[in-house]
Amino acid sequence: MLMAGVVVLLGAMTCLGYGLLALRLAERLNPGVARGVTVGDLGILGYVVLGLVATMGHVFVPLGGLPAAAVCLLGIGLLLGQWRGLARQTDAFGWGMAATLLLLLAACLRLGAMIPASTRGHFDTGLYHLQAVRLVMEFPLILGSANIHMRFGYNSAVFPTAALLSGGLPGLLGALTTNALLMVFVILAVTQRALSRAGAIGLRSSLFGLLVVGLALFTPLLILRVWMGSPNSDVPSALMVLYGFHLALRLSDLGGIASAAPERAGTAAMLAVVAALAVTLKLSALPVVLLMAIPALAWRRGWLAGRDIALGAGAALAIGLPWLARGVATSGCLAYPQPSSCLPVPWRINAAVAQSDVDWMRSWARRPDASPETVLADWSWLPDWVGRLAIEPSRPTFLVLGGLVAVLLAARLLLGQRLVVVADTLPGAARRDMLVLMAIAGAGIAFWFISAPLVRYGQSWLVLPLLLLIAQVAPVGWRSSRAAGAFATMARPRFRTGVALALGVATLASLAGNPPRRLFDPVPVTLPEVTVEPRGELAGIPIHVPRHGNQCWDAPRLCTPDRRDGLVATPFLWTWMVRGPS
Repeated sequence: MLMAGVVVLLGAMTCLGYGLLALRLAERLNPGVARGVTVGDLGILGYVVLGLVATMGHVFVPLGGLPAAAVCLLGIGLLLGQWRGLARQTDAFGWGMAATLLLLLAACLRLGAMIPASTRGHFDTGLYHLQAVRLVMEFPLILGSANIHMRFGYNSAVFPTAALLSGGLPGLLGALTTNALLMVFVILAVTQRALSRAGAIGLRSSLFGLLVVGLALFTPLLILRVWMGSPNSDVPSALMVLYGFHLALRLSDLGGIASAAPERAGTAAMLAVVAALAVTLKLSALPVVLLMAIPALAWRRGWLAGRDIALGAGAALAIGLPWLARGVATSGCLAYPQPSSCLPVPWRINAAVAQSDVDWMRSWARRPDASPETVLADWSWLPDWVGRLAIEPSRPTFLVLGGLVAVLLAARLLLGQRLVVVADTLPGAARRDMLVLMAIAGAGIAFWFISAPLVRYGQSWLVLPLLLLIAQVAPVGWRSSRAAGAFATMARPRFRTGVALALGVATLASLAGNPPRRLFDPVPVTLPEVTVEPRGELAGIPIHVPRHGNQCWDAPRLCTPDRRDGLVATPFLWTWMVRGPS
């Protein structure tokens, strides 16, 4: 368990190093933007940079072994060489270096300890996740790899980034750290912002962010305890959607405060980065791009300059365009498996295969025990779908949140203006922004329901209206009293240090409860062994299929649940091009 935590910490150091490098570039383009970037945001920026390096580097070379080790060591070296830059970012929000590092260490060790027991929780990890990561680690980019197996066409930034995060270490432990890393960075970012200002400034966004962190860690909302050790795209994209709303609220909360102009610029840039990252992690997060309406409104109100908008837009394009190009390379499609997005390139996947994949995704999310022809023909699936909601693991969480919203609204109605709620501390423009955010959450829910309405796919969207309402109407005091005292206490350095120490002690206590053999296991992750049988070669690459079932896990490469007949592989520059049967 400790080994997994140490590997997460090394991954965090790598991301922070590249994040500091990205921030230096952003500062040159738009001086002052660093004021709105927390240490957690630096980690997210670094993760994005790793994804871009992986996406472009994989075109030429496999990303396992030496390349992965070199990239990770360079990132750690960048962090050590820019230590003063990290100190400036901790000071920007009033945090000392000691408290920040303690919080980082506690989060890495605690979340890393959850990886060993959760590597087998996601069925698709054995089906194709690990094989997709291994494909990146052991072969350069193969044009038309979706023709080998359609799921190799799923274009998620998780897979190439996970390959680099393997760090050249034996096994796949480093490649399984994405969920833990992004959760660590969100914890750091939210906590830094929440405890940075005296008074009620930013209270709404801070309350929302702390709710997100608490729900992710202590409820089944994001299924972290079961999926932490899986290189899946569901958890990180959902987390980035929720964090994007936190940033949008923060930007709205700071509107009109003259002294907060640099922080608004940094927050707007991070919002664009997080929205783009969410989409590149999983295409179903697409409605999150609507959050850019909040920076647009801020610009119209004079709260943001044109260069602030341009920086965010440029960052989003830099993230999105290589991702789109990778999708075209693997499947011939901009947005596989949508057949209408496929381009007339020689290696594109057959339109009938892509359409079948879409139909099965939509059908399985509605009724997993029937064929698409039956399910998608009408609405007869709906009663069973509604009935299954009663057994959802996250149902109690939604019921508690819904009950809390009802209580808060009732208190406001009964007590009227005597009760001061968060909305009362906000200017009119910020209160109106909540309507925009609720509309975006509604659009996300509609997109989820129309496309693939499996509850675990849409939990981040489904919970948003409840969290937004709680953040808007939570009570902060009585009209006759001063509510700022509590916020002033939270903004004191000693309070922040106390929070970090408390989390550190809690982490040590949770780890101490494990047997020493488990705690110090040098090989904390073991994956199921699968018996495979050969099915010939493709461009010199041996192809295997499982002898039983359809999960390959970490079987010899390449392993697919089944092999399509009639594939044609031809050399293409330094790699291969795979075409399906004509």
